[in-house]
Amino acid sequence: MGEPVVEEFNRASQDVAGHWPWILAAVAVSVTVSAGVWKEFLFVGVPLTIAIMIILYGRIAGGLVPDGTAGTWKILQDNWLNYLVAVVIIGLPERIMLLLVASRFHSLVGYVVLATAFGAGFGILTIYALPIVFIRKSRLAAILAGIVFLFRNPAASSWIAAVVVVTQILAVAGVTVFRVATAPWSFALVLLTGVVVTFLSLVTFAGASRVLLGDRP
Repeated sequence: MGEPVVEEFNRASQDVAGHWPWILAAVAVSVTVSAGVWKEFLFVGVPLTIAIMIILYGRIAGGLVPDGTAGTWKILQDNWLNYLVAVVIIGLPERIMLLLVASRFHSLVGYVVLATAFGAGFGILTIYALPIVFIRKSRLAAILAGIVFLFRNPAASSWIAAVVVVTQILAVAGVTVFRVATAPWSFALVLLTGVVVTFLSLVTFAGASRVLLGDRP
């Protein structure tokens, strides 16, 4: 990575660094739900995780737009439907393709490689989707607009794509370790991995938002 790329990563990291309480809350809730530690918590934990992520995205995007800062309830009110629609549209094709192709693999290694490749590929393709959702208040059009913007700005998007790949590798590795060895140490590893993955995902969001906005200070 060249020096300008490192500076861009640092600026995006600073956009995220002020939101650690929300990040830790999101990770704690999502890991508790996904690990099945408290099964009764599932019906509360899933919507709570979604709400926290919407708040995080909204706060980061609001900090990059003049007069974009809004209260927590306002962020949820303005963005929850757009976010859910975009996430379903982004995630559904990936899941369907993974299920269709995964049946051909009988080894854990093959499945892990496939899941990582699919996740990274779809993640890169939709780098700008969520930033458009929160900055332009768009739903369906955000996906197509994000893909078009990506292909028109490949150089500015290269470092963000690299972060997406690293994030996906860490995410799949953390989940795989916990499923192979369910133990206190593996749960702790999943928590740590979750913090890193969530932070990098938000850095990706912040970096893509800056590119969309012309890299505002």
